[in-house]
Amino acid sequence: MSENGAERMEAVEDCDIIQEGATVVLQKFNYMRTHVLNPKKTLLLGRDTVSMSGVVGKKYGTTFEMVSDPKNKKQFQLVEANEVIDFESLFLTGEGGQDNRDLEDTENSQKLSREQVEEMRDSGVSGKVIMEKLIENSETYQSKTKFSQAKFLKKKAKKYHHYIIFRKPTVRLLIDILYKMDPMKIMNLRIDSLSQILNMVNVQSGGRYMVYETGAQGIVVASLLERLGDAGELVHVYQTGQPQTACLNSMGLHKSPLLKTLNISHLRSLEHGKNIIFNHPKSESKDAENGAEETSDQQCDKTSEKDTDAEPEKKRI
Repeated sequence: MSENGAERMEAVEDCDIIQEGATVVLQKFNYMRTHVLNPKKTLLLGRDTVSMSGVVGKKYGTTFEMVSDPKNKKQFQLVEANEVIDFESLFLTGEGGQDNRDLEDTENSQKLSREQVEEMRDSGVSGKVIMEKLIENSETYQSKTKFSQAKFLKKKAKKYHHYIIFRKPTVRLLIDILYKMDPMKIMNLRIDSLSQILNMVNVQSGGRYMVYETGAQGIVVASLLERLGDAGELVHVYQTGQPQTACLNSMGLHKSPLLKTLNISHLRSLEHGKNIIFNHPKSESKDAENGAEETSDQQCDKTSEKDTDAEPEKKRI
């Protein structure tokens, strides 16, 4: 294997390793969210406080189990899990009842009180043991139908399924997270609609493309850059202010050399023959500084002229 091939292989392997400061997708049962990884800090997942130490250096896709911290019972440590316990396959056994017509949903059907369950959680008891206790002390669980038992297990798994998967951010994962959070954040764009857009455009590596996107958190730009790979050019046209780069930052594409940005107001300025450098708020060019000094000097001259014109008027009064 050549040296360039070996370097590419190392680069690919590094991309598959979780790095400090990288954005990761956390999946706990059916709940997903993005998180900027800092091993020195803790993360609050619902009511659970989870330490992020021990995650850096592991591969994306690794499953961790939330284990009670011996030093702090109210905090969980992440330990790499050898197997993931599925509550449905573990507890959904037996035939179940024929129907639920004779069942009454009352507080007396569960012998364990809420205080006892909370005490078990605070003392660091695993989610599997808590689920076993809840089923043992339920008077109606065995009489419920299979469907009702599965519904009960899914509801309780949101609280007591103590397994977290660290995934690498992708377009599909990010669009699912944003769509569940608030569809308007990405202008109601679904993954099937985005795939049709990319298919109709026929984006290929090495091509030159221009995309106008404002109000979709940069998800369309990120999907185009992902398809371009290492070759090509993409111009992102946006409207006023700064471009939205939330998805680009999550996927690490905000510093891509293939990406160029262009404010649409600059195009209007070019139509009128104006210099677009002065329209950029963060321009660091010397021409902009000189222009700013000239404009400020001109403003001072104008104010001084007004003052000199105003003086004789005062004398007349």
